[in-house]
Amino acid sequence: MRISLAIATVCTVLLSISGHAQTLYLTPQRAASQCKGPVVWLNLDTRVASVPGQRDYGNTPNGAYVCRYALNKPPPRPVASGH
Repeated sequence: MRISLAIATVCTVLLSISGHAQTLYLTPQRAASQCKGPVVWLNLDTRVASVPGQRDYGNTPNGAYVCRYALNKPPPRPVASGH
């Protein structure tokens, strides 16, 4: 029961829009508790983010709440080998 609850609350997927793993949340409250900034609704089909107050915020069939600043975070840079 504990594992299924955790899976239902949050998941991590690889989004090509940002080039790195992005945490997706099922509720804006859960996202807000983990984000260090605003929460947006990301339509996973169109890869368009909506802010609170916009028509699509939380209302598209295939989407999730995400941390706004994580969407623009660049992918990790390769570590120099030192050679």
